[in-house]
Amino acid sequence: MSARRRMSVARTQRRRPLRQRDCEVATLRAALRRAIKTATIPFRSFEESLLQSVSPQVHEEELRRFVEYAPVAIAMFDARMRYLAVSARWRADYGASGVALLDHSHYDVFPELPERWKAVHRRCLEGATERNEGELFVRADGRRQWVRWTVQPRRTSSGAVGGLILFSEAVTARA
Repeated sequence: MSARRRMSVARTQRRRPLRQRDCEVATLRAALRRAIKTATIPFRSFEESLLQSVSPQVHEEELRRFVEYAPVAIAMFDARMRYLAVSARWRADYGASGVALLDHSHYDVFPELPERWKAVHRRCLEGATERNEGELFVRADGRRQWVRWTVQPRRTSSGAVGGLILFSEAVTARA
């Protein structure tokens, strides 16, 4: 290594010491890279690898950023079904671009949700994981949308259920 290169590396290392937060951000970036590479594999495998790649120690804000930029439709809710994070793909798939979702109830945003889906949410808030490979969702304006979804608990650092993570994919074009 040349003297000039050693000086450059030394200056960079002095300027910014490695911190725990840097490691967590690097972990998120690596997980997102893995998620993008695996986006062509079946939906269930992608969603499972995505959840396994994010450790429970990751800060809530970083997890929100991760969800926002994920290449699939993901929404994260608190225990009262208020949006905590939502991906851009979720917004696009469900016509919520430009709509303020954070801190709003999922049931206020989608009042047409069938009672059977609300029952799924209740069961998952008790710790269950449920999925459906293709179900018709009739929107309030009459549009018909086929969706594949998985709902599972979002656990807090203590292991308690703190809300839900909902993965979905609009499969209308394939139906």
